[in-house]
Amino acid sequence: MEVVQFVDSTGQTLIARVPRQGTAAIQPDSELVVEEGRLAVFMRDGVALDVFGPGRHPLTPSSLPLLGQAGGGSGEAGSLPRAAVLFISSKTFTDLKWGTPEPVVCRDPELGPVELRAYGKLTVRVGDPRRFAERVAGSRGIAINEGLEGLCREVIVERLAGVVGAGTSSVSDLLAGVEGLGTGLAARVADDFSELGLELVDLAIVGLRPPRDLRTQIGERPAAGPLSRP
Repeated sequence: MEVVQFVDSTGQTLIARVPRQGTAAIQPDSELVVEEGRLAVFMRDGVALDVFGPGRHPLTPSSLPLLGQAGGGSGEAGSLPRAAVLFISSKTFTDLKWGTPEPVVCRDPELGPVELRAYGKLTVRVGDPRRFAERVAGSRGIAINEGLEGLCREVIVERLAGVVGAGTSSVSDLLAGVEGLGTGLAARVADDFSELGLELVDLAIVGLRPPRDLRTQIGERPAAGPLSRP
């Protein structure tokens, strides 16, 4: 019997693809083994098909109905099309970091354009394994926490730039209402994440900083806490 499985020795692998490239034939009497905290998604031609949770699963036409319907088998009785399997972590990834690689611009009514840097943290997990497999995992192969952080950061920073740039609030108002800004940002980011098959559990802005030479001018003081970190 052929066993299809992935063993995550690090506990940090988000996505693993078997085989690493292309597809593989599913031999008769094969068995799929999915470890706890992981899902297995069968892929063919970029389309996510049958999904399996943790456990041992015999691979037969009856257990893989969507793959069987995809066509492309040998035509022999009991044969299945070639496919790839994506093993996707179902764990909740906590304390991921994000930050603005370049400043976002706030158009302050009095000061004019002001460059702001922001950083924060988030918690996320895969909410829709099929959508995640098609939108993200299928084209990126193996990814670990750093890859997930990078993906999330791209979405968050783009949304933050839009929220801050399109608003009419002053820099002082943004600094005073950073918690509310984070809540509004999270609502927008959650929709973007959903399109990628991700579920946003929590998002927070930990720091929001204007240029050093403007801090005194806008009334910011070093004692203000994380918002005034150099």
